[in-house]
Amino acid sequence: MSVVELPEATVSKRLDRTDCTTIAAMGGIVLALHLFGWGVLVLGVAPQHITLGSAGVFGVLVGTMHVAPELYVRLIFPPITMKIRYDGPLMAPIAKGQEVAQLVVSTGDTPPQVVALVAGEDVGRAGFFGRIWLGLKQLIGMA
Repeated sequence: MSVVELPEATVSKRLDRTDCTTIAAMGGIVLALHLFGWGVLVLGVAPQHITLGSAGVFGVLVGTMHVAPELYVRLIFPPITMKIRYDGPLMAPIAKGQEVAQLVVSTGDTPPQVVALVAGEDVGRAGFFGRIWLGLKQLIGMA
């Protein structure tokens, strides 16, 4: 029985230019998909500013403001009930990040969990004529 010895070939000799180009293209596609996935995660799945609801504000032209959780809230298990609790209407001015309400999360199995809700935006106080306009709107039921 005879043994045939093959010459040792390096990777560069076994792959031609087309193979190297194909491998580089596949690596580029994998990298692009990873970057796209991270972009979706950071910008779409885990947004920085989530709005849970709105609260009535007295003394501003807008009349309501958005409230957001102060901490990251992750809710996994249904059935669940959530209530926004605040003493309102809130009085302007209100600074962004100021605690204005509470989110009460209840399930059938656990005691209620309370999370602070903060103002999602700055809310300035209405001027003299703006407050008169708001008062008139409340008198006729438009506010």
